[in-house]
Amino acid sequence: MKRDLTKGNITRNILALSWPTMIAMLMHVGFNIVDAIFVGRLGPEAIAAVSIVFPIVFLMFALGGGLGIGTTSLIARYIGAKKIKEADNAAEHSFIITIVLAIVFTILGILFADKIFVLMGAAPDVVLLASNYGRWIFGLSTFMFISLTATSILRGLGDMKTPMIGMVVATILNIILDPLLIFGIWIFPELGIEGAAIATVISRFVAAIIMMYFIFSPKTAISIKPRNFKFKFTFIKEILRVGLPSSIYQSIMSFAMMIFTRIIAVFGSLAIAAYGIGFRLESVVILPVLAISTAVITIVGHNVGANNFDRAEKTTWAAAKISVVIVFIIALIFFIFPEQLIKIFSDNPEVIKNGADFLRILSFSYLFVAIGINIGAAFQGAGFAMPILIMAALRLFLIAIPLALLFAFTLGYGLKGVWLGIAISSVISTIISIIWFKLGTWKKNVVS
Repeated sequence: MKRDLTKGNITRNILALSWPTMIAMLMHVGFNIVDAIFVGRLGPEAIAAVSIVFPIVFLMFALGGGLGIGTTSLIARYIGAKKIKEADNAAEHSFIITIVLAIVFTILGILFADKIFVLMGAAPDVVLLASNYGRWIFGLSTFMFISLTATSILRGLGDMKTPMIGMVVATILNIILDPLLIFGIWIFPELGIEGAAIATVISRFVAAIIMMYFIFSPKTAISIKPRNFKFKFTFIKEILRVGLPSSIYQSIMSFAMMIFTRIIAVFGSLAIAAYGIGFRLESVVILPVLAISTAVITIVGHNVGANNFDRAEKTTWAAAKISVVIVFIIALIFFIFPEQLIKIFSDNPEVIKNGADFLRILSFSYLFVAIGINIGAAFQGAGFAMPILIMAALRLFLIAIPLALLFAFTLGYGLKGVWLGIAISSVISTIISIIWFKLGTWKKNVVS
């Protein structure tokens, strides 16, 4: 990697690392939005089915992405400390964790997904559609997990462009395959909602191949050679030390989504559809911030590895400022034009109304979310992942869910009360995380 992240202009480093990831994540948003648009043409029940499956898919990303953060953090700290051989070994051990995780998730997803859909309150017709969609996603989830791990290795090295290329190719392929397989255009069979799942799986497979090609090529700063591999549990332990709290954190987010889906199901399938659409549009706000925070993990990791804690802290606040500017612009659009945005996905009046309420109520809470995400990334980059786990549990289970139930049912605000509870929880938890970060307890995790 040519750019030394322990030197130079901080803002330039953040932007140099974040723009490829931002494009990749916007492609990810496009990936999901394209799915929602085409599936939406099959009716609100189909949208509800994909929305029901989404928390479990989010759990897949939570587990794989969380452990990937452990990989990125460890490799970044080794690179910052100029320990290239250790970075090689960390990358090799991360694939062992990935393979085990993929096998376990595939088996559990196939066996128990339908039961989870029922527990989440889905109607029988929605459960059937969700099952048809989910069996492809869960059965071939290995490709997604491998792609996530390869992406994490590259980001630890500071290579954000290769993951961007993989995501761009996957999104374009998904855009092409979705209408062909869903509606049976040209020589392709009409597969309905299953067609959307198959298009997703094929696209993820291609992305995984691209990632693996670059990982094992001589173009990277590390040299992965399976014939020289020697298992050492120390690397597994260090990846899990940061990655496991990150995975649990993201899994808590997924579990909370399931609980919210169950609460929203009281208001019917159209409410679930509105939640699913709103959540996808919400990703337009969150994913650019996640792109910046991914740069924060790498830059903070390099600087903590080099014992440059002051620079790591300055990076965090600079990233938070950039994120707030981006989020403010998008949030303003959400607040002014919510109905028009929801109409892209559905023409059902109730879905449009509920989805518009979602966007309008949550819009400006995203400013606080942007700050919180970057602070969490700094903790992770420094190898200190426990705060984000504690904050997630606090925000979701002690604030968001109780407030949603209070506003929705006790105070009688209905579905708007659920959205209000989520918004308030984001504000409170971010204020607490700012205080925790300023205490400086993260300035100690240097790799040995």
